[in-house]
Amino acid sequence: MFKRLKKQTYITALGITMLGGVLSVGKDAKAEENTKYGSTPDEVTTDVTVEVTGITYNIAGAGPYAVGCAFDVNGEDLDPSGFSTVSPEEAYERMLAMEDAYPSGTSWTNANTYAWSCGWSAGGCMGFAHMISDAAFGNASFRTIENDGSGNMYDKIKVGDVVRTDYNSHSVIVLEKNSDHIVVAEGNWGGQVLWGRTISKEKINSDCAYIETRYGR
Repeated sequence: MFKRLKKQTYITALGITMLGGVLSVGKDAKAEENTKYGSTPDEVTTDVTVEVTGITYNIAGAGPYAVGCAFDVNGEDLDPSGFSTVSPEEAYERMLAMEDAYPSGTSWTNANTYAWSCGWSAGGCMGFAHMISDAAFGNASFRTIENDGSGNMYDKIKVGDVVRTDYNSHSVIVLEKNSDHIVVAEGNWGGQVLWGRTISKEKINSDCAYIETRYGR
């Protein structure tokens, strides 16, 4: 099922920038034009297929000058409410694809910022987690699950969720969820990117402040 997004995508020579945040640039994004010529100049249209880190969007009837213009986009990975329909397995593959560009040991501090597609920029650990979240879920909406003190935050976590841990001082993104621990990716862990650290169920239940999820209810 398709959803007509309220947001727009701006196609540039370097990549694809969404109003409100960068989805991807350079080699990670491409736009392919298929120009159709009618009998008059007014009938010339361009269908543009945009691929961003494995997530495909189609822009139909964009006109002959697609590069440098803004268009509404149909998001194939969204349900009618705006949340993601991507499976946890697909989210995992999309997140791991980012490890080649940002392997463990890559410098990532509070000086590194990212403009999340959900509407704001953040630095350090949160910025990194939001960047990986966009790679997995594209334009999908998000909702926040607050810690209500019931001690069962771990049960609410899904693969791809951004988890605010350490008593609201550090953000990680979930790669895997097991019965007693999660496996995460994170930025600004000692000033660097780290993939594969584990966090126990007990720790999450005790110090998780909130979860940001792109999945519906």
